[in-house]
Amino acid sequence: LLNLEHISIDGTKIKANASNNNNLTGKEINVVKKILKKGIDTDKEEDELYGEDNDNEIRMPVNKEGRIKLIEESFKEIEDYENKNKEEKPLKKSAVNIIKQGIKNPEKTIEKIEKAEKQLKNSGQKSVSLTDPDARWMMNKKNKIEFSYNSQISVDHKSGIILSNSVTQEPTDHNQLIPTIEKIIETIGPLPEDTSFSADNGYYTLKNLIYIRKNNINAYIPNRKQATEAKTNNKHKNPFSKHNFKYDYKNNLYTCPNNQKLPYQKTYEYNSNLREQYYTNKCLKCSDQPECAGKNRFKIITDYGGELPRKMELKMETPEAKLEYAKRKETVEWPFGNLKQNLKFTEYYTRGIEQTEIENNLIYIAHNIKRIFNEITKQLILKNTIPHI
Repeated sequence: LLNLEHISIDGTKIKANASNNNNLTGKEINVVKKILKKGIDTDKEEDELYGEDNDNEIRMPVNKEGRIKLIEESFKEIEDYENKNKEEKPLKKSAVNIIKQGIKNPEKTIEKIEKAEKQLKNSGQKSVSLTDPDARWMMNKKNKIEFSYNSQISVDHKSGIILSNSVTQEPTDHNQLIPTIEKIIETIGPLPEDTSFSADNGYYTLKNLIYIRKNNINAYIPNRKQATEAKTNNKHKNPFSKHNFKYDYKNNLYTCPNNQKLPYQKTYEYNSNLREQYYTNKCLKCSDQPECAGKNRFKIITDYGGELPRKMELKMETPEAKLEYAKRKETVEWPFGNLKQNLKFTEYYTRGIEQTEIENNLIYIAHNIKRIFNEITKQLILKNTIPHI
């Protein structure tokens, strides 16, 4: 059923089974841990005084009074914290709720908090979900930020069959191209020599371009400028948008809408990618300077640098590349549309990345079963093996 002439790769954000409000910052985690550890110390003191397994009549009242004292101390601790930090926001409801849970079972709650703290450090984000610490803050296509996972798929252009899928905690697609291609090969074996790949600008990194060249992969990935032009059909309301500056490959310079040349000035590295800057101080004498660059400033065009980005950029300007890249939209975006619009799958039911991966597999297996059934039926109809329905 597979043609493997063209494979498209893409990712989508799917909401985690977690409330956006039930989260803690690093500072809040420290306050909660401090309060809960006091509870553990109180229990240890009682155990030393009355025995760990002592259930006599004396033990129960002391335990109850100890709990009441702990509750009072806990909320006094919260009040003291908020009085000391009046300029900052008070402890969120989620922090107060986790303290209430910890009063009943401090050890279990601290274990939960420490797991969340570990995920917070790994994520590099400002807060972590208490419901699903593996989830990450991500922005979806509706520009809404929520706890989510990044679901990656690769799709065969001819059949619409998904060749691989994965779930990642990374909000961007930068590091997903290489593992996706390797997963395809691991699943179905070596690919034909004429197989081509397409992916959007999210996968355009120097690391990915090096991998493509090293493995002789025919890939079509636009840079940011080309991706923007494709989306807007070259229409930019701002006449001085970067996308209206034309690049001269021969002389390595940009020309502005007023025909002023911006020569190459310097190269620097950012997020493991090379950036090249083009500008000229002649902007200061231009009548459009305030609108174009800002008052007393000159326009700086920043672009990817290096041989490989240049080659990919030139390749993507060819008519053949534009036709190949156009296949991506009809190949990889409709499975996501079917998933979210028709199947109403916009949020995971499970929690934690391991369970989410299993759920992800089941969803895409269901998609493939339907695609395989439809393809086989279509072939049988063409061969007149079964009557047309």
